[in-house]
Amino acid sequence: LRRIRDYPNLWPYTRDLYQTPGISDLVFPDIYKNGYFSISELRNPLGIVPKGPEIDFSAPHGREILNAA
Repeated sequence: LRRIRDYPNLWPYTRDLYQTPGISDLVFPDIYKNGYFSISELRNPLGIVPKGPEIDFSAPHGREILNAA
């Protein structure tokens, strides 16, 4: 099982999408995480929702060099 940030091309693309005007207004990571861990007692019988990780989607993505090509 790999995290999205473990993919060297997909992680910058994800940050690039997030930084597109209007997209960040539609992304709610805490709501998604709470929903994922709270939806099924079989998956998470104790109802524990992890605090982290804190993800910085506004970090530089470095994809501007692709537009120069």
